[in-house]
Amino acid sequence: PRWMTELAIDYTSWGIISMYTVYMKNIWRVIALLKDLHKRIILVVGVSFVIGLGTLVVPYFFKLIVDELASAVQTQNIQVVMSQIWKLLVTLAIIQAVLLIAKYYKEYLEDNLRLDTFFGLRKKLMAHSLELSQDYYETNQAGAISDKITQGGYELGWWSMS
Repeated sequence: PRWMTELAIDYTSWGIISMYTVYMKNIWRVIALLKDLHKRIILVVGVSFVIGLGTLVVPYFFKLIVDELASAVQTQNIQVVMSQIWKLLVTLAIIQAVLLIAKYYKEYLEDNLRLDTFFGLRKKLMAHSLELSQDYYETNQAGAISDKITQGGYELGWWSMS
């Protein structure tokens, strides 16, 4: 976003470490602005973690199925092995269905969180702008102030949710 590159350009003489520090300061500022959304952010991260673990289970189940097929070829006892394979396939289908539902739920949570972040930041920026002194409004153009509120909130919201 434009405001991040402007910050980075202002501090380029300090080097890479200082740019990292500037970005971290901005991240902590955004986190402080989003205090009322912390629980929802943790929920989104938790659901993402569960989805990540679930996607790791799927290849393991395929390994188990291949192992069962290999044992069926060796033992020639196809009936017992086929019942095991069917159990594994049903379990795999259930896991895939749960993952699908969890992914849709995660997208729903992310979309609502993103919208609440945009509008919450914009609301806080507007409240802050109402607390500014009269001198600020006399020295800055009204269009520039409005652009900072709308575009800045939008960019900050996208940056914080990416």
